[in-house]
Amino acid sequence: MASPAGLLEILRDKGTPLGPWGDAVASVRRELFLPDAIEVGDELVSRAASPARWLEAAYSDVSVTTQVNDGRPTGPDEYRLPTSSSSQPSVMLETLSLLDVQATDRILELGSGTGLNAAWLAHRVGSDRVVSVEIDPVLAEQAAKNTLAAGLSPFIVEGDGEQGRPAGAPYQRVIATYAVTAPRRLWDEAEAAYRAWEALGRPSRDRAGLSVTADGQQVWLDTPEHGLSALADSPGPRGIGD
Repeated sequence: MASPAGLLEILRDKGTPLGPWGDAVASVRRELFLPDAIEVGDELVSRAASPARWLEAAYSDVSVTTQVNDGRPTGPDEYRLPTSSSSQPSVMLETLSLLDVQATDRILELGSGTGLNAAWLAHRVGSDRVVSVEIDPVLAEQAAKNTLAAGLSPFIVEGDGEQGRPAGAPYQRVIATYAVTAPRRLWDEAEAAYRAWEALGRPSRDRAGLSVTADGQQVWLDTPEHGLSALADSPGPRGIGD
């Protein structure tokens, strides 16, 4: 059945952990976020020419390419570089699970794409708690239209995700849905965190996270107060609950 309920059934049958996101999957119609011409793998699918196949793709657990070559006209023999897509729903759910969204969080999304991920977030925490930044002005405009068509209104704005969106801060969660080409500062922080964790004897922990403030970044274990840099200076390994 090519519908939100059908997609939800597919995900459940695959054993995809839905957590608190099942209602968003069932309530937000993915078809509203797809253009009339899409690509599924190497297959070009036109809604006008093949409406049943188009709808089947919309409610399958597959990634759907929605833009190639930054939207420029593409000749029949020209390479089609995917530049925007509606990600595979099961992968989206895995990412959102890792984001550990709480009902009172304000969330910054970097890379609006079709707007579906922002719509799921808005459905979960409320449209007024979601800000999404998209570098492509055409995609940003369309994503805003898509979310409105779904009855949601996260704040979608054109901008460079690498610069964030300070005007809407503070945020409790930040998610990047585009291909980050040079996450140098975050990579350095992660390397330092791993070395500190090894120096502690690789202790088990309930949670880990990364806090980003105007003063910099801090990887933590269990709670934001347990920064790895501070723990590395403490004597000996610690266990959960210490």
